[in-house]
Amino acid sequence: MTTQNAPVTQASASPEIKEWRHLDPVSAMIVARQLRNEMIARFLRDVGKSVASAIAKRFRNRAVYQELSDLPDHLLNDIGVRRDQVSAIAYSGLKRQATDLEAAVDRRSLRFFEHKPAAVAAAPQDNAPSNHKPLAA
Repeated sequence: MTTQNAPVTQASASPEIKEWRHLDPVSAMIVARQLRNEMIARFLRDVGKSVASAIAKRFRNRAVYQELSDLPDHLLNDIGVRRDQVSAIAYSGLKRQATDLEAAVDRRSLRFFEHKPAAVAAAPQDNAPSNHKPLAA
C-alpha cells in the first residue's frame, strides 16, 4: 500500500481543494481540522458580534429610559408622551402615530393636499356674479 506524504501547506487547507481523493488520510485529516478550526473561529466571531451588539443596545435603551424618566411631566406632555409610556418607548420601541401628512409623504402620495377641511367643503356655493373680472390675455 502506497501513501502520499506530501506536506500540507496553508494553501492546501483552503476549501478550494477539488481533489480530496488524491490526499492521503493524514493530510486529509489535517485539512479537515484546519477547516473545522476556521469554522469555529468564524462562529465565535459572529457570536461575539451579536453579544456586543445586544449589550450596546441595552445601554442605549437604558440611557433613553433615564433621560425620559428625568423629564418633568409638562415636558413629556409637550412631546406627546405619558409617564406610563416611558419604559415602552425605551425598551420596546413604541412609536407615536404618524400624522396624515407624514403618512402621505411615506406613501409618496399627493392625496393629502387634495383633501379639503370640513369647514371649507361645507361652505355654501355662491352663484351670484362676482366683482372679479378675468384677466385679459
